[in-house]
Amino acid sequence: MRVEVRTVLFGVQYKEPEDYRSLPTPEIKVLVNKCPRSDALSLPKREFTGGEHLDDITHLPKGMVVFTEQVRTYGTRSIEADEPVLVVLYLGLTSNTDSGTWLSVWKAAAGLPMAEEHFLVDAYKQLQDTIDDKLFYLLPEKFTLTQAHGIYDSITGYPLKPPHFRRRIADKVKETDEFTQRAGHRPAKLYTKGV
Repeated sequence: MRVEVRTVLFGVQYKEPEDYRSLPTPEIKVLVNKCPRSDALSLPKREFTGGEHLDDITHLPKGMVVFTEQVRTYGTRSIEADEPVLVVLYLGLTSNTDSGTWLSVWKAAAGLPMAEEHFLVDAYKQLQDTIDDKLFYLLPEKFTLTQAHGIYDSITGYPLKPPHFRRRIADKVKETDEFTQRAGHRPAKLYTKGV
């Protein structure tokens, strides 16, 4: 039986506002591969041949992945060869979305084969359920609380009021002496992930 490792890698890209006084809006994106001969999409995958540690073969660009964890393992049939295949699904998070093909989560879900859409939904559900522990992997090293709050709300799908969000992460962040630069609004205090 073949073993494949598939990875759903989530990242954040910011949509620039039309008004210079507004803040950029975070959009949750997923890394996809495009087939060179068609416009078909697929999640990054790699066949496991043995002798490798599963955590080392997630088949993602170097320097991009910040965090990975296994979501679950599926027994299914291969689309290409119509044979049994064991699929080990990983969830990956990164704050670096500079290279590769990134699509919004639901646009990617609409373009993936049905079996891979199921993988994307399962990984996104796991991210939603554990976002309190994983939020900082999607943020740059120094961030504003507004940035963190925007990403949190985008992933969970329901907005928290700012005071409630601040109480929720107060013990997980550390204030710096720095502020945002060259913004069209009052400079915001920068934070880092707490110890």
